[in-house]
Amino acid sequence: MESSRAKRPNQELERWCTVGGHTFRYLVTGSGPPVILLHGLLGFSFSWRRNLEALSQCGTLYAVDALGAGYSDHPCPMDCGLEAQAERILALMDALSIDTAAVAGNSHGGAVAMLMAGLSAERGRQRVTRLLLADPVHPWADYELPQRVLIDFPPALGIFGPLLLKSKLLQIIFLRRLYGDPRRVTEETIEGYTEALHQARTLEYGSGVVKSWRHDLRRLEVLSRKISDIPAMVFWGTEDHALKIESAARLCQVFKQCEFIPLPGVGHMPMEEAPRLFNPAAKRFLLSACPGGHC
Repeated sequence: MESSRAKRPNQELERWCTVGGHTFRYLVTGSGPPVILLHGLLGFSFSWRRNLEALSQCGTLYAVDALGAGYSDHPCPMDCGLEAQAERILALMDALSIDTAAVAGNSHGGAVAMLMAGLSAERGRQRVTRLLLADPVHPWADYELPQRVLIDFPPALGIFGPLLLKSKLLQIIFLRRLYGDPRRVTEETIEGYTEALHQARTLEYGSGVVKSWRHDLRRLEVLSRKISDIPAMVFWGTEDHALKIESAARLCQVFKQCEFIPLPGVGHMPMEEAPRLFNPAAKRFLLSACPGGHC
């Protein structure tokens, strides 16, 4: 454990906060209005490493390792459903004295971000001011075959998961499939993700997420009616092999104000694969919430 902890990325930015008896690890940088960054399934705050410097000019960034992921606590058993995860991030906001925030989410983290907005709106107090979504999971998503197998047959992860954790070759193949251009997957990227995958109970977390996937998205579909007034920006890699870009149009219809940005040749994690394309647009969107573009 000590050797893996010694290799944690961005240690100079990390903070720790205990909520409900379990400790979150998160990164903090920048100053100004809060911006919460949420990663995808089997990722962690490392996914935002190429965006922290640029987006820190827009506010105080909080890049969170979800409970069960990265270097936050990995409690087991734990409710890994979307609603439970959204509630935990809202509770973390309370613990950090954050009343409202812009929320950015990639993949599964995008669904959590939208559900945070839906839940807080349902309670009559909207706590999400803007949604910055990168290839987000959503109720109308169209999946590629491998993802459909995992979602609709959860035991498949119980078979594939242990092989993934044991085989660095499979980890490399998995990561490269998430990029539009596999040549952009660096050794640093591989090491960062594979080290975190070895944290205890990571597989149990992933299995728990998949198990309630369809049910959770039905809940999000209902709550999506309550988030239409939130300004949104949606990025999508045209070469996303996990979530098909064709489903993005239906998602954008949820919002009265939504800017859609397709990124040619980019895969499922555009903020990581193509930061030079992602960061300027994301900065513009976040700064547009501030008078004169300054906060």
